[in-house]
Amino acid sequence: MKVLVTGTSQGIGRAIAECFLNNGHQVYGIDRKQTSIDSGSYTHFVCDIRDYDNLPDIADVEILINNAGTQNEDDIDINLKALIHITEKYGVQGNIRSVVNDPHLWNQIMDQTPLKRWATPEEIARWAYFLTVENSFCTGQSIIVDGGESINSHFIWP
Repeated sequence: MKVLVTGTSQGIGRAIAECFLNNGHQVYGIDRKQTSIDSGSYTHFVCDIRDYDNLPDIADVEILINNAGTQNEDDIDINLKALIHITEKYGVQGNIRSVVNDPHLWNQIMDQTPLKRWATPEEIARWAYFLTVENSFCTGQSIIVDGGESINSHFIWP
């Protein structure tokens, strides 16, 4: 399958791209930074996802993983507007979730999360792979992969 992943230079995006590559897919990545992924089945585009006029022309994308985002800036242009634009351009739906780096807030969130940790990038990559390749029936769902954080009634996020 032809897979497009945004934000592939590190972390979750890189792990997702590598998961698809390890399972024999053609992967295209878009990131502001250079890549460290070395595979004949991987094509990397250095591009800011907010630069709509210079987004690569990739035809027939079958799976889009909108991973690019920022947790250190209050940047609606990256975290929302670019996500919408890329989704419209490549015709697939996706979403992202920001992570907060405030230690006090982190401890409050972990107190509410039964597993007491976030998923690793590799765990999220396997989940993304399952939803888009192995899964053959579930579609149009908003599935929360949060280690049980959402089952508690105490809302912590600011």
